[in-house]
Amino acid sequence: MPKQEMEDFFRFWKESMILNEREARNPGGVSKTEGVDYEKYLIPWCKGNSVSVDQNTLREPRVLVTLLIRKFRDAIQKQDQNYSNWKRIDRRFGVNYNDLQEALGRKSPQAQRRGKKYGAGDIIDEWRRAEQILQILLLNGHISLFRSGNSPEDKENGFRHPTELDRNEGKIKKLIESDYNDPDIQLTQGNSPGDVSKMYIVNHLVKYVDRGAFICISRRNGWDTYIRDRYGCPSGFEIENILPGSLCDEGQEKQPKTIGIDLHLIFAESIARSYSKRGEWGRNQSLILREICDLALEGDGSSISLDDFYIIHSRNHAGHMAEFHLQKSIGDNTAAVYKLQEIYDVKPKSWKVLIDPDLMRWREHSRERGRERV
Repeated sequence: MPKQEMEDFFRFWKESMILNEREARNPGGVSKTEGVDYEKYLIPWCKGNSVSVDQNTLREPRVLVTLLIRKFRDAIQKQDQNYSNWKRIDRRFGVNYNDLQEALGRKSPQAQRRGKKYGAGDIIDEWRRAEQILQILLLNGHISLFRSGNSPEDKENGFRHPTELDRNEGKIKKLIESDYNDPDIQLTQGNSPGDVSKMYIVNHLVKYVDRGAFICISRRNGWDTYIRDRYGCPSGFEIENILPGSLCDEGQEKQPKTIGIDLHLIFAESIARSYSKRGEWGRNQSLILREICDLALEGDGSSISLDDFYIIHSRNHAGHMAEFHLQKSIGDNTAAVYKLQEIYDVKPKSWKVLIDPDLMRWREHSRERGRERV
């Protein structure tokens, strides 16, 4: 089930972010010509996939995706501020080997000596999971590999390599696809690379570290637009010469954004759920969400009784989660919102639970998808 949700995400992302299957849409949302309609697919998908999860398992996906987003955002902000030397992508837009070392808290992908947990040369778990996540992102076109990455600071230090896409990116993708189709490796079942030679992306960063090699969010796949919509100037912001999606004006930081939720964090969490070492997890909570929506669709289309809300949780061995789900949306705008409404003129007193319309749309999309796959 989580893997089906990931398949849906990649499909929804492409349909939402890419215009004519060729180029990224403009920032600014649907009020802007050829902008992104997040309300149609992506926000409902977030509501259906924002579940309570093991924070330890989430660490590497959240760290990596957040790091990729932050580096690209900071770079395009400087680009928007008319820094003359920030006109082209270089390594300041992406994540290099040193960035990964700092983020993962490990100096080397391999254990340097024998210990309680690892033998000398064994792959450190954090690096193994990081490689797996990066492979998933690369295969689905969400990151690009660069063999070198020039910058003005490099020129001052005598570094002369121009920024260039890795010519071997296509070969690396084919190697990864071959591993995913190998029944002895079974990466599709959640197993991360077990051999150092299979650490293709990390090995790439290590091999070309002296040239400034880096990995970068793919501009071709719409992430530039998402970053501008999430952090930049919204459409209709009335400041002269400020375009939708611009990150150059400090005064617009507190303004409502084109998309007000951290879509990339739910994306990261869903990768973790889909490719966990112990197999897919979070299925139980997904089943609960489906049953809640299905019962609402069989009724008035927008609510169920409070008793049924508790019964569905109890039937799925999660009675303790009912109160949590009712309160989860407080402080978490990626979570589905449930509102209690008293039913008047009945005894004893009764309440119904109003279901988040975005969650209902997520379930309707899922049901449509199920019919399409039959």
